[in-house]
Amino acid sequence: SIADFWGRRWNAAFRDVAQQAFFRPLARRYGTTLATWAVFVFSGTVHELAITVPVQAALGLPMLYFLIQAAGLMCERSDLGRGLGLGTGWRGRLFAIAVVVLPVPLLFPPPFVCGVVLPFLHAVGAAPAF
Repeated sequence: SIADFWGRRWNAAFRDVAQQAFFRPLARRYGTTLATWAVFVFSGTVHELAITVPVQAALGLPMLYFLIQAAGLMCERSDLGRGLGLGTGWRGRLFAIAVVVLPVPLLFPPPFVCGVVLPFLHAVGAAPAF
């Protein structure tokens, strides 16, 4: 499920910091829905600064990726989503793949891959010159 991926399987260190610094204080004050959106917006901001700002291109795409993640999580947890089984079983896996994996090009747009990732891989000898 999307909740399982982001809550248990991906980047536990970031998750722990985000829960302590953002989610818990915001959830107590404003509820879990707003707190969830805030954590994904924070993550989108961090990724914008790390991915698109250095290459000055594709601005907004990493944020869009994380907004899709938040919306997918909200759908998964909704009454309709629970009724459709979007958080469990094969439907949950398929939904998670559609939400988490398919939009990955938004998170790592070509200007970042070409301007940062490939030169880095070349510099460390992990990729041929292009």
